Amino acid sequence: MTSGVRAWRRKTGLLVVLLFVGGVPGTGQVSGESGSGLPRAFQQARLGMGTKELLRLKPEMEKTKRLEGGTVTFTMASDDRYVRRVEYRFHAEKLYELTIHYRLDRLPHGVAGLLSQLKESYGQPALDREEHFDREHADISRWHTVWEDAQTRLTLLERQYLHEAKLLTTLALTMTDLDLARRYDAEQEEQVRRKWRKVPIPMPEPMPPRK
Repeated sequence: MTSGVRAWRRKTGLLVVLLFVGGVPGTGQVSGESGSGLPRAFQQARLGMGTKELLRLKPEMEKTKRLEGGTVTFTMASDDRYVRRVEYRFHAEKLYELTIHYRLDRLPHGVAGLLSQLKESYGQPALDREEHFDREHADISRWHTVWEDAQTRLTLLERQYLHEAKLLTTLALTMTDLDLARRYDAEQEEQVRRKWRKVPIPMPEPMPPRK
Protein backbone atom coordinates (compact mmCIF):
# COMPACT_ATOMS: atom_id res chain seq x y z
CA MET A 1 0.00 0.00 0.00
CA THR A 2 1.43 3.38 -1.01
CA SER A 3 1.82 6.28 1.45
CA GLY A 4 -0.70 8.32 -0.60
CA VAL A 5 -3.42 5.68 -0.21
CA ARG A 6 -2.72 5.38 3.55
CA ALA A 7 -3.00 9.18 3.94
CA TRP A 8 -6.28 9.22 1.97
CA ARG A 9 -7.71 6.46 4.20
CA ARG A 10 -6.70 8.33 7.35
CA LYS A 11 -8.46 11.48 6.10
CA THR A 12 -11.56 9.50 5.11
CA GLY A 13 -11.68 7.81 8.52
CA LEU A 14 -11.41 11.17 10.27
CA LEU A 15 -14.27 12.57 8.18
CA VAL A 16 -16.49 9.58 9.07
CA VAL A 17 -15.75 10.08 12.78
CA LEU A 18 -16.58 13.81 12.56
CA LEU A 19 -19.89 13.08 10.83
CA PHE A 20 -20.76 10.40 13.37
CA VAL A 21 -20.15 12.52 16.47
CA GLY A 22 -21.97 15.61 15.32
CA GLY A 23 -20.92 17.12 12.03
CA VAL A 24 -17.99 18.79 10.41
CA PRO A 25 -17.08 22.09 12.10
CA GLY A 26 -18.48 25.09 10.26
CA THR A 27 -21.51 23.30 8.76
CA GLY A 28 -23.95 24.66 11.33
CA GLN A 29 -24.74 21.20 12.66
CA VAL A 30 -24.18 21.30 16.39
CA SER A 31 -23.37 18.33 18.59
CA GLY A 32 -22.82 20.10 21.94
CA GLU A 33 -20.25 19.05 24.49
CA SER A 34 -21.86 15.66 25.08
CA GLY A 35 -22.41 14.91 21.39
CA SER A 36 -26.19 14.75 21.94
CA GLY A 37 -27.27 18.01 20.30
CA LEU A 38 -28.22 21.47 21.55
CA PRO A 39 -28.81 21.99 25.29
CA ARG A 40 -32.30 21.30 26.64
CA ALA A 41 -31.95 22.36 30.28
CA PHE A 42 -31.21 25.50 32.27
CA GLN A 43 -30.94 25.82 36.07
CA GLN A 44 -32.88 22.60 36.88
CA ALA A 45 -35.60 23.18 34.27
CA ARG A 46 -35.59 20.80 31.32
CA LEU A 47 -37.66 20.96 28.14
CA GLY A 48 -40.45 18.38 28.21
CA MET A 49 -40.70 18.21 32.01
CA GLY A 50 -44.13 18.41 33.66
CA THR A 51 -45.59 21.41 35.45
CA LYS A 52 -45.75 19.65 38.82
CA GLU A 53 -42.14 18.50 38.54
CA LEU A 54 -40.87 22.04 37.99
CA LEU A 55 -43.07 23.46 40.75
CA ARG A 56 -41.56 20.96 43.18
CA LEU A 57 -38.14 22.38 42.31
CA LYS A 58 -39.29 26.02 42.28
CA PRO A 59 -42.47 26.23 44.43
CA GLU A 60 -42.37 30.04 44.67
CA MET A 61 -43.02 30.14 40.93
CA GLU A 62 -46.70 29.17 41.40
CA LYS A 63 -47.79 32.72 42.30
CA THR A 64 -46.60 34.08 38.93
CA LYS A 65 -48.89 31.77 36.93
CA ARG A 66 -50.45 33.40 33.86
CA LEU A 67 -52.86 31.85 31.33
CA GLU A 68 -52.98 33.02 27.74
CA GLY A 69 -54.07 31.29 24.54
CA GLY A 70 -53.61 27.72 25.77
CA THR A 71 -50.22 28.52 27.32
CA VAL A 72 -49.39 28.61 31.03
CA THR A 73 -46.47 30.95 31.73
CA PHE A 74 -44.46 31.24 34.95
CA THR A 75 -41.92 34.04 35.42
CA MET A 76 -39.15 34.03 38.01
CA ALA A 77 -36.77 36.81 38.94
CA SER A 78 -33.23 35.46 38.97
CA ASP A 79 -30.62 35.80 41.71
CA ASP A 80 -27.92 35.28 39.07
CA ARG A 81 -26.09 38.57 38.53
CA TYR A 82 -26.20 38.12 34.74
CA VAL A 83 -29.88 37.12 34.43
CA ARG A 84 -32.85 39.41 35.03
CA ARG A 85 -35.62 36.80 34.86
CA VAL A 86 -36.58 33.46 33.32
CA GLU A 87 -39.93 32.63 31.71
CA TYR A 88 -41.27 29.06 31.54
CA ARG A 89 -44.06 28.27 29.05
CA PHE A 90 -46.17 25.13 29.36
CA HIS A 91 -48.75 23.59 27.07
CA ALA A 92 -50.64 20.42 27.98
CA GLU A 93 -48.61 20.26 31.22
CA LYS A 94 -45.28 20.11 29.36
CA LEU A 95 -42.50 22.71 29.31
CA TYR A 96 -42.14 23.51 25.61
CA GLU A 97 -40.27 26.81 25.83
CA LEU A 98 -37.96 28.67 28.20
CA THR A 99 -36.66 32.24 27.83
CA ILE A 100 -33.67 33.70 29.66
CA HIS A 101 -33.65 37.52 29.88
CA TYR A 102 -30.11 38.77 30.40
CA ARG A 103 -28.83 41.88 32.18
CA LEU A 104 -27.11 43.41 29.20
CA ASP A 105 -25.19 45.97 31.26
CA ARG A 106 -23.46 43.22 33.27
CA LEU A 107 -22.44 40.93 30.42
CA PRO A 108 -18.71 41.04 29.62
CA HIS A 109 -18.48 42.84 26.25
CA GLY A 110 -22.29 43.05 26.02
CA VAL A 111 -24.13 41.53 23.07
CA ALA A 112 -20.94 40.69 21.18
CA GLY A 113 -19.55 38.86 24.20
CA LEU A 114 -22.63 36.66 24.68
CA LEU A 115 -22.92 35.96 20.96
CA SER A 116 -19.27 34.91 20.85
CA GLN A 117 -19.77 32.53 23.80
CA LEU A 118 -22.88 30.98 22.22
CA LYS A 119 -21.12 30.40 18.90
CA GLU A 120 -18.19 28.82 20.73
CA SER A 121 -20.57 26.48 22.59
CA TYR A 122 -23.10 25.66 19.83
CA GLY A 123 -21.18 26.21 16.59
CA GLN A 124 -22.17 28.45 13.69
CA PRO A 125 -25.88 29.40 13.74
CA ALA A 126 -28.38 28.73 10.99
CA LEU A 127 -29.29 32.44 11.09
CA ASP A 128 -26.69 34.98 12.22
CA ARG A 129 -28.15 38.30 13.45
CA GLU A 130 -30.87 38.38 10.81
CA GLU A 131 -32.72 41.67 11.12
CA HIS A 132 -36.51 41.87 11.49
CA PHE A 133 -38.82 44.83 11.89
CA ASP A 134 -41.77 44.60 14.29
CA ARG A 135 -44.04 47.61 13.79
CA GLU A 136 -46.65 46.18 16.15
CA HIS A 137 -44.33 46.56 19.16
CA ALA A 138 -42.80 49.85 17.94
CA ASP A 139 -39.33 48.34 17.85
CA ILE A 140 -36.57 50.19 16.10
CA SER A 141 -34.88 46.90 15.22
CA ARG A 142 -34.70 43.22 16.10
CA TRP A 143 -31.91 40.76 15.36
CA HIS A 144 -32.40 37.00 15.51
CA THR A 145 -29.59 34.46 15.80
CA VAL A 146 -30.82 30.87 15.58
CA TRP A 147 -29.33 27.42 16.24
CA GLU A 148 -31.41 24.35 15.49
CA ASP A 149 -31.14 20.57 15.48
CA ALA A 150 -33.74 17.81 15.16
CA GLN A 151 -35.21 18.40 18.63
CA THR A 152 -34.36 21.89 19.78
CA ARG A 153 -34.17 25.49 18.62
CA LEU A 154 -32.19 28.22 20.42
CA THR A 155 -33.00 31.82 19.47
CA LEU A 156 -31.06 34.86 20.64
CA LEU A 157 -33.20 37.99 20.26
CA GLU A 158 -31.57 41.40 20.44
CA ARG A 159 -34.23 44.12 20.53
CA GLN A 160 -33.89 47.91 20.38
CA TYR A 161 -36.79 50.25 21.13
CA LEU A 162 -37.55 53.75 22.38
CA HIS A 163 -38.95 54.33 25.87
CA GLU A 164 -39.45 57.86 27.15
CA ALA A 165 -37.09 59.19 24.47
CA LYS A 166 -34.38 56.72 25.52
CA LEU A 167 -32.96 54.01 23.30
CA LEU A 168 -33.11 50.70 25.18
CA THR A 169 -31.73 47.28 24.27
CA THR A 170 -32.89 43.91 25.60
CA LEU A 171 -31.29 40.51 25.11
CA ALA A 172 -33.09 37.18 25.51
CA LEU A 173 -32.23 33.56 24.70
CA THR A 174 -35.19 31.24 24.04
CA MET A 175 -34.91 27.44 24.12
CA THR A 176 -37.75 25.62 22.33
CA ASP A 177 -38.74 21.96 22.09
CA LEU A 178 -39.63 21.69 18.39
CA ASP A 179 -42.01 18.72 18.68
CA LEU A 180 -43.99 20.22 21.58
CA ALA A 181 -44.06 23.61 19.84
CA ARG A 182 -45.48 21.99 16.68
CA ARG A 183 -48.22 20.32 18.74
CA TYR A 184 -49.05 23.65 20.37
CA ASP A 185 -49.20 25.44 17.00
CA ALA A 186 -51.43 22.69 15.53
CA GLU A 187 -53.87 22.95 18.43
CA GLN A 188 -53.97 26.73 18.15
CA GLU A 189 -54.69 26.49 14.42
CA GLU A 190 -57.47 23.97 15.06
CA GLN A 191 -59.04 26.29 17.63
CA VAL A 192 -59.05 29.11 15.06
CA ARG A 193 -60.63 26.81 12.47
CA ARG A 194 -63.37 25.81 14.94
CA LYS A 195 -64.13 29.47 15.66
CA TRP A 196 -64.32 30.27 11.94
CA ARG A 197 -66.76 27.41 11.36
CA LYS A 198 -69.14 29.22 13.74
CA VAL A 199 -69.01 32.48 11.78
CA PRO A 200 -72.00 32.68 9.39
CA ILE A 201 -71.09 33.43 5.79
CA PRO A 202 -73.04 32.96 2.55
CA MET A 203 -72.28 29.57 1.07
CA PRO A 204 -72.31 28.68 -2.63
CA GLU A 205 -75.28 26.64 -3.79
CA PRO A 206 -74.57 23.13 -5.03
CA MET A 207 -74.24 22.83 -8.78
CA PRO A 208 -77.24 21.18 -10.44
CA PRO A 209 -76.55 17.72 -11.87
CA ARG A 210 -75.65 17.62 -15.53
CA LYS A 211 -78.29 16.26 -17.86
